[in-house]
Amino acid sequence: MIKLVLPCLLGLTLMASLLVGCTGTPDNTCPADTLSVSELLGNPVYDTEVQICGNISLLGELFCPCFQLSSGGEEVMVWYALMMENDGTERPPVSLEGINNGDKVIVTGELKGEGGIYYSKGDFWATAVVVADKEMEIRLAPIHELQINIAESYPPQVFVHIKGGLTDSCTTFHELTTERSGNIVNIQVTTQRPKRAVCALVYGFFDKSVNLGINFTSGETYTINVNHMTTSFVMP
Repeated sequence: MIKLVLPCLLGLTLMASLLVGCTGTPDNTCPADTLSVSELLGNPVYDTEVQICGNISLLGELFCPCFQLSSGGEEVMVWYALMMENDGTERPPVSLEGINNGDKVIVTGELKGEGGIYYSKGDFWATAVVVADKEMEIRLAPIHELQINIAESYPPQVFVHIKGGLTDSCTTFHELTTERSGNIVNIQVTTQRPKRAVCALVYGFFDKSVNLGINFTSGETYTINVNHMTTSFVMP
C-alpha cells in the first residue's frame, strides 16, 4: 500500500518534572539504550513502555510483590506481580528466578500515571526483569506489516513503515540496517533477548519508519525486502 503524506514536525511533550529543568542523571554502568531511574523520574513519561536499569534492593523484604530499583541517585518501586488495572484486568506476573538483591538488572515496563483503585501514581509495572550483564541472542524479527509512504516534498522522499513482532516480554528491538542495489532495497531488522531468560509469554509489537531518501525515478518499479517479507511500488 502506498500513501502520500505531508511532511510535518512531530513534537513530543514530556510531562514536567517536580524539579523544573531536571533531566536526571545517567548511570554509565547501564547499557546505552536504557534509562537510569533518575532519568526516568527527571522526565517522566507515563503508561509507555521503557527500559530502566539499576540495582535491586528490598526484594523479599516488603509486604508486596515488589522491590526497589536504584540508579543515578534515585529510586523507584517496581512491581512484578498483582498488577491490576482499574477494569480488573491483571497483568501477567514476571519471574525473578535467579535474581537477588544487589544485582544490576534491566527492567522493561511502564511508569503508571494517574493513580487507580489498585495502584498509585509513580509505581513501575514490570513486564520483564533480566540481569544486565547476561549474554544476548540476536534474531531476525518477525515482520507483520510493510507500508510505503511517499512524502509530498520536493523532491519526493520515500519512507517504509515496518511493524514487527516481539516474541515474549524479554524480547526487544535490536537493530535495523539498510542496503540498496539498483531498484532493490534490502532491510534487515533484528531483535535481542537475554539467553536462558525466563519471561512472560506475551507477544508484542514494535513500529519503525525508515527514510529511503530521494533517489527514485518516476515510473520505475522498486522492490523492498524486509527480512522474509517483500513489497513493491511504482514511483509516481
